[in-house]
Amino acid sequence: MVKLLRSIELLAWRYKVEIVRVSRRDVQDALGGSGRTKHALALTVARWFTELEPLVPDVRRAWDSEAERMNIFDAVSFAMTAFHLIRKRNS
Repeated sequence: MVKLLRSIELLAWRYKVEIVRVSRRDVQDALGGSGRTKHALALTVARWFTELEPLVPDVRRAWDSEAERMNIFDAVSFAMTAFHLIRKRNS
């Protein structure tokens, strides 16, 4: 995985695409505070993008695997956080 991410970074650098590294903690801070569950973050994303509301998975029980739809909310939350971090850095 690290090798793949490094290859993507090199490709982005070659094409002068800005890279923003976003941690799970950054997402929690940008979207409502630390300690929030992925489900709570998905609900926050769905409030911003109402077309995603029907796709929010049910709350996961400890013995359930994570719903694949959660990847949508991960991607959107990372993009929202990157936007937030760029705006914060440029202000």
